[in-house]
Amino acid sequence: MYILFNRISGTYGCPMSLMKYPLDKQKCILEMESCKYCKNMVTVLRHCYSGGIKTHVEKSPDLTLPQFKFGKLNSYVCDRKYSGVLYTCIGLDFELQREYGFYIIQVYVPSIMTVLLSWVSFWINADATPARTTLGLVTVLTIATQSVGLMSGLPRVSYIKAIDVWYSVCLVFVVTAFLEFAWVNVLSRVSNRKKKTIVNPSIKLNHEDIAATEKQDMSIRRKSKLEKVKELAREDRARIVDKASRVIFPLAFIIFNAVYWTYYFLWEP
Repeated sequence: MYILFNRISGTYGCPMSLMKYPLDKQKCILEMESCKYCKNMVTVLRHCYSGGIKTHVEKSPDLTLPQFKFGKLNSYVCDRKYSGVLYTCIGLDFELQREYGFYIIQVYVPSIMTVLLSWVSFWINADATPARTTLGLVTVLTIATQSVGLMSGLPRVSYIKAIDVWYSVCLVFVVTAFLEFAWVNVLSRVSNRKKKTIVNPSIKLNHEDIAATEKQDMSIRRKSKLEKVKELAREDRARIVDKASRVIFPLAFIIFNAVYWTYYFLWEP
């Protein structure tokens, strides 16, 4: 028996792997199988005619999806045996490539700009505590808010997605930049606390006392010079940390981007 289906419509699900999301490519499978009659009674064929030409499967040229573009379509026969009885089955698999232009504009570019903004603190004076603190907190909260806003619309899966890796590393960069300011600020405050004011009381002294006082003053001046040298050394260390961060942070972020984009574009799960 041959049955001709004029048109069948329905809503079907496609299980997706989101390990590369939003740079993922999905493969969906649709199978039609006889559930009551064996193949000797019913045979389902995968042929259709378009303009007099016999084809296996045809996609409408007007068929589009907002988040995906269609890839290859492949039809096949999937006849199966149940309890020794053969049942007819036909199948279709097709690829869906996610359009990631939206994510580049709405996710990746804003997070990159936020990370770059966190590095501005390296050019701000270490004494400008309110400015650097505000900048650090704003960048950390911005990355966290962006991440929560995007993840709220995704299914809860147990594995790590590509977007999770991206936001986690961006958060590490902005938090590390904030901690760098804390380190520089500690070095600067230690230097300021070492400043001392010495007051010599004006009292009548004999010659021996005057000589002893002069020796004491010379000792104090030597200590004061030594403290000033240490102060300058600490201030120099604070400036060196900022200068080094201006190079290390951008270089590390460039390396991360090179590894991230290369890995997720080439890797096939």
